[in-house]
Amino acid sequence: MKTTIRIVTFLLITLLLLLAGCNLQKSNSEGEAPNGPPQTPSMPRFEGAPVALPVQKADANRPLPGVQIPGVAQPQRQGVQSQALPANRVALRILVIGPTAEDPGLQAWKAILDQLGAHYEVLLAASQELTSGVLEDTTGGRFQAILLASNNLAYEVSPGVFASAFTGDEWSRLWDYQRRYAVRSVSLYTFPGPGTPTVRFADPEDYCIRSVRPAGDEEVRTDNPATNPPGDPPPYPAVQMTLTPEGRGLFSYLNPSAVIPIQNAYTYPARLATAQESPGCLVQPLLRDSSNNVLGVFSRSADGRERIALTFASNPYLLHTQLLGYGLVRWATRGLFIGERRHILAVDVDDWGLESDWWDDTLQPGEPLRYRPQPFRISAVDAWSVYQQQRQLNATYPLSNGFMLNLAFNGRGVNTGVAASCNPGVSSGDPLSSLTKCLASRMRWVNHTRDHPSMDNITDPAALRFQIAENTRLANQLGLWYGSKTLKTGELSGLGWYRSPDPAPIVLPTLPSECPPIATPAGPGSDEPRKDFGLVCANSSLLDRARELGIRYIHGNYSVTSHKPPCPICGVALRPDLLMTPVWPTNIAYTVTNPAEATSFYNYIYAPGGQNPYWPRPLSYEEILEQETNLALYHLQTSASSHYFHQANLREYAPGRSLVFDYLNRLMEKYTSFYQIPVLNPSWDEIGEYVAERTNHTELLQAGLTAIWDRSTNQVIFTAPSGRSGVLFFTGAAQGQSTVYGGDTVSKVSLSAGQNLSFSYTPSE
Repeated sequence: MKTTIRIVTFLLITLLLLLAGCNLQKSNSEGEAPNGPPQTPSMPRFEGAPVALPVQKADANRPLPGVQIPGVAQPQRQGVQSQALPANRVALRILVIGPTAEDPGLQAWKAILDQLGAHYEVLLAASQELTSGVLEDTTGGRFQAILLASNNLAYEVSPGVFASAFTGDEWSRLWDYQRRYAVRSVSLYTFPGPGTPTVRFADPEDYCIRSVRPAGDEEVRTDNPATNPPGDPPPYPAVQMTLTPEGRGLFSYLNPSAVIPIQNAYTYPARLATAQESPGCLVQPLLRDSSNNVLGVFSRSADGRERIALTFASNPYLLHTQLLGYGLVRWATRGLFIGERRHILAVDVDDWGLESDWWDDTLQPGEPLRYRPQPFRISAVDAWSVYQQQRQLNATYPLSNGFMLNLAFNGRGVNTGVAASCNPGVSSGDPLSSLTKCLASRMRWVNHTRDHPSMDNITDPAALRFQIAENTRLANQLGLWYGSKTLKTGELSGLGWYRSPDPAPIVLPTLPSECPPIATPAGPGSDEPRKDFGLVCANSSLLDRARELGIRYIHGNYSVTSHKPPCPICGVALRPDLLMTPVWPTNIAYTVTNPAEATSFYNYIYAPGGQNPYWPRPLSYEEILEQETNLALYHLQTSASSHYFHQANLREYAPGRSLVFDYLNRLMEKYTSFYQIPVLNPSWDEIGEYVAERTNHTELLQAGLTAIWDRSTNQVIFTAPSGRSGVLFFTGAAQGQSTVYGGDTVSKVSLSAGQNLSFSYTPSE
């Protein structure tokens, strides 16, 4: 049996954040919203969502192992040949090859392709043979591109003993397929050697690069432990990588001046091979380090195959993997592939109009939890400043593309009887309500229920309708730019994540009858954190009433295991036409209003002596911002959801400053240092529709959609499976509803069961 190797990557997922419950605002006397059925208010409390600490997956912080590949027949050198497209057919499908499922390079490719919604298959070469039947069928080639986890597919046969997962015959079979069908390949973790199969690093072929470091010391380490505070230097500094002129063309969506750090991944700096070392080799550098060493190349083999090779390790969670992955896939597929990419920046601020608990920043780690005696509610001055900060963000960072906050609105907290005013000093029954009317079309608004009750155990249909429908009525009365199809319940309640006297289950219930009891407000378990009992324990009455009232998208919580969807840009169907779309919590707590409070809270949880100690010392506010926005940048590149905050985080703690916009400015500063394409900022109803369509797209692929590119006629043919209709996204050609993002044409088409869609396509490269 062929076994596995962990080739490279110290994984930093960081902290998955903290959710907090919210207190209710006191009623206004003038123009107060009418009273509905009596509700139990959410109790003011510290509420911690599960925090995903960094864990070590397949390790990218390991050097390439020495292996040998006997029996490899090198392609005959006959001068460099151009790889013209032959008149044959290939499926629009990608083949990913890695030695084992645990290989970090394989995991990196799968993550990138899943984010895109690409059509691909995986070959685990240590246990699956590469046969002609894998590569071809009676209609032609089965794959349009080959993505390799590493150049030699090394894996650990026995402790300390490594080999290539491919035999010489399998390598030859792969190269012959690529040559006959003009199929490009990309190799992630590549040793810069001469293509000698029987020496230490067993290069199956020559990529026209050579190591610049002495034998036995070829690698550069970039280790940085996950618990090393953001402000402390790493034990091994990152390799700073930049784009060459050729690289700027290939990665055209990146900032041409981007400096990309390679951290927690071994790197093999290289140079281009000389004509004497590699006769007839055509090679172009794509990536270089600060010493001008080569880290990535395009090259053409002696028999005309076009290849890209990177000389550093990758895994799904490393920044360089996410920055480069799209460009590598786009190049390998010649610009035409099933799937698409978009960067969505969405930020929700919950509990607009309500009060919240107010953090006591004198609290020290280990002390009993306490809040200030008075609650906090933002003022009209704070609200007007939020609007001005939003305008300033867009002026400072054009790539923010007209960004707007999503304000989760609770109708009980707003006085509908006051006059609208854009003057924060207005004399009014409630100046914040007057400003709310002023900002009605200058922000986006989301249904957060009228009173913010826990929806875990409200089953009365009238009470549920009141919380959802009355909030919509009040929003319409105020003239808010309001998403009518999206619901965010208080504390993301009602979805099987609740307080109970029973312990958290090891195995989730499979039947509603197995669901543990829900804690009553003052009963056993009411002071415990929420526990994940699974969606089977969701409040079915809530889901039925939501759907009845036109809700199509309901927010879940990404930090709750049962809320995580099956793919990066998917939702979870709760009812026909009702999709759960989880959101990302942050470690900026609902109780904090300024940097001192935010820092005090964070260290109360994560510093030595805290409730969940993680860091070796307390972090500063700047370090917390750095940590949180690193995680947010990863989410922005890999999902289609929002991060959420709370109304206290909008306080103008200094002129033109708030915690939310400190976060957004830092995030956009990072984004623009790496990218030159704008973020997208759709409304929540639009995000929900997009996630629903991407979910449908994934299901269509899984049901057996076929896609063929006939290069003899320049025709592309999509065929939906006979028993399934759905939406399909693809990149590279304009059909159906098409847009251009980052210079690439992205199309969305609807296919009925068994339908064929045919169109012409000629690649530009």
